[in-house]
This record gives sequence, structure tokens and C-alpha cells, in this order.
Amino acid sequence: MQTTRWTAALVCALAGIFTTYATEAAKSAAPVECAKVICARSEAATSVVARLRVTLHDRAHDKDFALNGAYLGDASGHMRLRVTTEGGQLVLDMGMRAETIDICMPGKSLCLSGTRDELLDYPRCHLTLLAQCGRMRDLFFPAGPAGTALARSSTCVNGRAYCNVTETPSWLPRYLTRMTLDVTAGVLERKEFFSRGGMNAGTVDYSHYRFPESSSLPEKPAYPGRVTLHIPGDAFVLDLDVEDLSYNTPIPAAKFTIPVPDGFKREALADALRRNVNIWEP
Repeated sequence: MQTTRWTAALVCALAGIFTTYATEAAKSAAPVECAKVICARSEAATSVVARLRVTLHDRAHDKDFALNGAYLGDASGHMRLRVTTEGGQLVLDMGMRAETIDICMPGKSLCLSGTRDELLDYPRCHLTLLAQCGRMRDLFFPAGPAGTALARSSTCVNGRAYCNVTETPSWLPRYLTRMTLDVTAGVLERKEFFSRGGMNAGTVDYSHYRFPESSSLPEKPAYPGRVTLHIPGDAFVLDLDVEDLSYNTPIPAAKFTIPVPDGFKREALADALRRNVNIWEP
């Protein structure tokens, strides 16, 4: 009788161990599977043309500005974002052609030209976050972390996975991004960026996801209906609400070229940043 009781207790203990192991294994597998879905969705998108409703929240002065936006982007890393007032006056025309950046600022009659790396060297500049996440596959079809990075540094709690992506190989890993995945819905909710020096370089929230009919097919991937950019310090927050979006149609290369209006001064981006990190200010 005593032996039977001990045997039953041992069986129960082993069952508990195996159940716990299976549960933990399932928790570990869920973020990996979610990341695969997100990455496949990102790879399926080759171009984006979007019409946006833009809201700039100036928290420092407690003011909101309603604007309009137009976005072009492709899988090569080319992008262009034009922002205008509701009356049609141009506020910003910013473009990236691979690693080259052009910025037209009508408010200062200034056109700046430089590289993405030059802008990334100044994480406190209000436009640097767009250099981080402005590419089509970051802004509208954000990719999840690679499986190896996910396996090393992820935690799954209540249906959400929190993943740190680090630069490797390195004896002292440098954080690149931190991501929050909704494992149940199979979407990326938040992506936090870090500068080369480890500073906060801004946060992007992805919400109001739209799942077109047959969104699992490559030609109809799901995308966020709202992308919210939080500038470091959160003094400025930019909501990009998608009013219309089409994808996977060819975009002529000329569309990414930003014309220099008559009377505008041309300046090197690096020189402007050295003079004033916030290039919007006088």
C-alpha cells in the first residue's frame, strides 16, 4: 500500500514537471511563430503608396496641428514623405534614396542633403526617428525580430512578447530595438529604438490594424491603420492615420526625387545639425 502511494505521488510529480515544461516550451514557441508571421508579412510588401491624416501633438506648448500627408516607399529603402497644411501649404518634404537623405523645409526656405548615418548621429533631432523607421518595411509593414535574437532575449507575458534585439556578435551587446508583439493577434505593437550610444532614440506604436480580405496572402498583407511616432522626451508626438493605402505596385524612381524650389538655400545636412540639432529652430 505504501509503495503504491509513493508511486502515485511520483507519477503526479513527474506529470507536473512535464506539464510545466510543455507550458514553458509553448510560451517560448509562441513569440517565434508570431515573429515568423510578421516577417513574412513584411517581406510580402514591395511598395507602398499612402494618403495620410497627420496630427502633430506639441506637448511642450499643449497644441495640436492637423495636417495632411502623402507617402511613397519601396523595398529598396527609398521613401518620400510630404506633409502639408489642410490648406495645401507645404510643411515638409523628406526623402531617402537608400542611404541618402534630402529634406526640404519651406518654413526656412532651406533644402538639406546628406546621409542617413549623419542624421542617426543626432538622436535628439526631431527628424531622426523618421530616418530610423521611415522605410516602408519599418513604417507600415514592420518586421519582427529574427529567430536567433528572439530566442536569446524574449519574455512572453499574458499574450504579449517583449523582445530585445541586440547587435551581435559582441562581448558587450548593444541594444538596437526593443519590440512588443501581440502573440494572439500576430502583430507588432511597439518598437523602441536606441542610438549608437545606447540612448533612447524614439518609440513607434502600431495600432488599428487592418486585415484585408485574404490578408494571409502575399498580395494582401495586413498593416497598421495608425502609426504613432514618439520623439525622445515625448515633447512631440506624431500620429499618422492611414486614409488610403495601396501596395505592390511599381513606383517610378523619379517620384523619390525632391525638387529644390527657386530661392531656397542648399546646405549640407551635417553642417546644419552641427549648428543646431533641432534643425527646425532658427
